[in-house]
Amino acid sequence: DIRLKALGPDHRDTASSYSNMAVVLHKQGKLEEAQALFQKALDIFLQALGPDHPDTATSYNNIALVLDGQDKLEEALTMHQKALDIDLKAFGPDHADTATSYSNMAVVLQNQGKLEEALAMYQKALDIRLKALGPDHTDTATSFNNMAVVLQNQGKLEEALAMYQQALDIRLKALGPYHVDTASTYNNIAVALQNQGKVEEALAMYQQALDIRLKALGPDHVDTANCYNNMGYALCQQGKLEEAFVECQKALDIQLKAVGENHSSTACTLHSIGEILCKQGKVEDATEFGEKALEIFLKNLGPDHPLTGQGNDLMDMIHAKSTKQKE
Repeated sequence: DIRLKALGPDHRDTASSYSNMAVVLHKQGKLEEAQALFQKALDIFLQALGPDHPDTATSYNNIALVLDGQDKLEEALTMHQKALDIDLKAFGPDHADTATSYSNMAVVLQNQGKLEEALAMYQKALDIRLKALGPDHTDTATSFNNMAVVLQNQGKLEEALAMYQQALDIRLKALGPYHVDTASTYNNIAVALQNQGKVEEALAMYQQALDIRLKALGPDHVDTANCYNNMGYALCQQGKLEEAFVECQKALDIQLKAVGENHSSTACTLHSIGEILCKQGKVEDATEFGEKALEIFLKNLGPDHPLTGQGNDLMDMIHAKSTKQKE
């Protein structure tokens, strides 16, 4: 309000205020509100600074992060490419801001299931950050963490865990044990442990991540919901189906409110609940949840994405259960 009155609606400092407010809204999971303010900032920067200014690149990047969170992956990739083009021109290929653009593009490619392309982009970002920022910087930790996620999705669990540990060591030292980025690393390590069959260890890590997110983000944030879903799926693996259902239902309630019924995160929880119901022998209910999850995966991610493959596998499992019940 002060900047609007003193400087007017088209000043770059007013744009910075819009952007700062949007960052807070984005962290709160209020994506539509954040996008509107980021767009206001971009419009001002384009007019005041031009299309090749680093602040314009930052605006493109911020809008892309929101679009990625809304599952609008192609639009997000286009925005990140604009930011990268500006950064390369303004800073060159070895600057930390250029590394951030590479990293952000890699996140979208990863979400599209293009793991090899994502890994190559993450490697570029890591190489730049190690040289420009050093091995103990939080951005370097982010690179280790992101590369580990891809390696994990490729089934390279030992390599992934080694990279996660590097990320965790940096984040614990730089950010402390109660930061949301530390929580993300705990969560990711837990997923890898779960994939190794170490479910008890995974549940302990998920609980650490959940405790941090509840305190830092609150009970209604989508990242908190993802913790509940992950814990529920781990409990399902242990055969604790009632407990698993309760955790997944918590996740679904948050996701429906925070990101809506057609988001991929919501679909992941629908998938988890479908598997729980199938294992309980509730085939009709399982079919409803499984079909909805698969429909969202197909629409948002396409037929070749790993999550879509998991959705198809669940429907095969439900069909097999149904056939067995009829025998």
